[in-house]
Amino acid sequence: MRLQRLYGFGMISVLLPAYKSDDLLRKVFLSSFWENTKCDCELILYDNGGNDEALNTVRFNNEPFTKPLNIKVGNLSHTNIGDGKNIGLHAAYNKCFKLAKGDWFFLPHTDMMLLPNWDVELLNATRGMVPSKILLCSRSVEHTKGHTNHHKILDFGKTVEDFKKNELMQWYNKEYQNSQESQRIEVGARMPFFLHRSLLDKMADFNQKNNICDGPFDDHYFSYCQDDDIIQTCWHLGVRRFHMAFGSLVYHLSGQSNKQQNVDRGSDEPYKYFVNKWKRWYPNLVKHPGQ
Repeated sequence: MRLQRLYGFGMISVLLPAYKSDDLLRKVFLSSFWENTKCDCELILYDNGGNDEALNTVRFNNEPFTKPLNIKVGNLSHTNIGDGKNIGLHAAYNKCFKLAKGDWFFLPHTDMMLLPNWDVELLNATRGMVPSKILLCSRSVEHTKGHTNHHKILDFGKTVEDFKKNELMQWYNKEYQNSQESQRIEVGARMPFFLHRSLLDKMADFNQKNNICDGPFDDHYFSYCQDDDIIQTCWHLGVRRFHMAFGSLVYHLSGQSNKQQNVDRGSDEPYKYFVNKWKRWYPNLVKHPGQ
């Protein structure tokens, strides 16, 4: 009996916009998602442009993956419904959300490898909590210092070309799988987020009532500052538990999915928008922490 059926957790919807991500999808994300997912999940892919292969078949270079029975795939290909331009991460998330059927939502990037038990540990971390009052995340293993001190700093490669998957798995199996550290939950939620549909519905209602956008994710952000806005929105809606589940691990080829973006890279505009938006409710806000 699966964990969700045993404890009534429900299905996980994995929302994944992809931009120029063929190698990352094939060699990093999808292979680990197929191999290391134990719970019932659905994958919603959004083709955000620059993907030559048809994402709606989940085939890359005519190489089909053997998909586990516990994973369903629903796909939305922008090339079939628009002009092929990159609409941005949050706009793509909103389109994926409208199709998703899950109770819980996981928001990874294409440059993340999911390690064993990523899903089980996230669901375990929700026990005893009110689903609409928590924002969770996996713990990121990175080759350099990340956004929070709780990230694990280990270098198993910075790009697809030098990614050392076998060495990463040897480390996980030997040093981490049975460690007491893997049982910890700490304050420090950052991407990849894990949150419940009830919270996303509240976020969508807030955005609609305030004429921000149609969906839970503010689509004024293209690729930068969007995770900060998710955290701020959750705080504004009463969330006070921002937890990182140490046992849910991803290896992050830091910035590989973002480096293709050129719309707001190096620009202060996302940060200025963040401040101007939230000053409506928090007048003393004068500067974004990232500036």
